[in-house]
Amino acid sequence: MAEYWNVTTNQGDAEIAAAIQAGTKLNITHVAFGDGNGAVPNPTKTRTTLVREVHRQAVTKYERHPTNPNWIVIETIIPSAVGGFTIREMGIIGNGKLISHGSHAPFEKVADP
Repeated sequence: MAEYWNVTTNQGDAEIAAAIQAGTKLNITHVAFGDGNGAVPNPTKTRTTLVREVHRQAVTKYERHPTNPNWIVIETIIPSAVGGFTIREMGIIGNGKLISHGSHAPFEKVADP
C-alpha cells in the first residue's frame, strides 16, 4: 500500500449512495487540513473528523476528471497569509460531513503576510 492514501468514510459512502439514488450531485464545499496532532494518521472509514483540523478552505473547483468518470477533481487554494502549521492530513467536506480522509506527506504551511 502507498505510504499516503485517502479513503471515503462510512458517512461519505452513505452520502455518495444517497446522491446516486437521488440523481443529484454531492454538495462538496470545503477541504479541511489537519496536522494529525503531530503524526501522519492512518485514514479510516470510521473517522468523522480529522485528528486535529487546523484550517478549512472553501472549494474553488469541483468537477469530474476529464478521462476517468469514476474520479472527481477537487481544488482549493490556501491563501498565502494563512499558515504556521504542518499539513499531515486532509479531508473532503460534503453536506456538512467528512466524506473522505487522507494522509499527507508532512508539509509546512507558512504564513506570508
